[in-house]
Amino acid sequence: DATVAYQSASRGLDGKLIAELHKTLFNNLVPDVTFLFDVDPKIGLKRAWDRIKETQNGHEARFEKEREAFHEKVRAGYLMLAQKYPDRFTVIDASKSFDRVTENLLSSLRTILHLT
Repeated sequence: DATVAYQSASRGLDGKLIAELHKTLFNNLVPDVTFLFDVDPKIGLKRAWDRIKETQNGHEARFEKEREAFHEKVRAGYLMLAQKYPDRFTVIDASKSFDRVTENLLSSLRTILHLT
């Protein structure tokens, strides 16, 4: 999924080639479940830069340094995958508070695991 979002959707590499490589290299293996924490890139980038400044742990920031348009394309790529594979993807609104996102994730997990 990340290869499709980052290489095909955002960088314009041939999606059919990526699919063929995936099929060949990984025997078309896909996850049973994918949680997509969806957030507007402006919010996500602000959070990332805040975390980098807070921790000052030498975190590599090459993705954070990309232009906003790049992050918009990555997000669009992931949302396209979620739309294409709705049985596998669970989209969680990550613009909410940490506690609310956690609640939504746990609720989704309980549903998937048939615990509710």
